[in-house]
Amino acid sequence: MALLAKQTLSMLVRLVTLLSRQMFRLVLLVCRSSRSKDIELLVVRQEVAVLRRQVGRPKVRPEERIVLTVLQRLRPAAERMSLLVTPDTLRGGIVSSSVTSGPDATG
Repeated sequence: MALLAKQTLSMLVRLVTLLSRQMFRLVLLVCRSSRSKDIELLVVRQEVAVLRRQVGRPKVRPEERIVLTVLQRLRPAAERMSLLVTPDTLRGGIVSSSVTSGPDATG
């Protein structure tokens, strides 16, 4: 039980840190020009395309799944072309990781 509580606390700390970084990035993004944002978006999309060719399925931590799912939900449905994380994978990832990493887990 103590191990599960420690893992949960660790995940919450990482989640708060990740959300804080995202909020800081959002504040900085507001100050930038539209052209600068568009160029950065094109660069990031190209980087993602290159990485997808080199790497199999990415290993996403539970707190990263939460942030990605929330951000995807903020986008219009028509713009959600390829979802790395969907609500189903969020639910499945957290449930399966808590089941497989619990004190009674075998593996």
